[in-house]
Amino acid sequence: QSSWLEGRNYIGMTAGTSTGDQTVNEVIAKLETIASD
Repeated sequence: QSSWLEGRNYIGMTAGTSTGDQTVNEVIAKLETIASD
């Protein structure tokens, strides 16, 4: 939910070694989209 990020300047994200690069990149892209709205 984008409302969880309201008023936040920074967030942290972690991923395990079994998490594929594509998945991590998709999450980063989605967070960037939410941040730009």
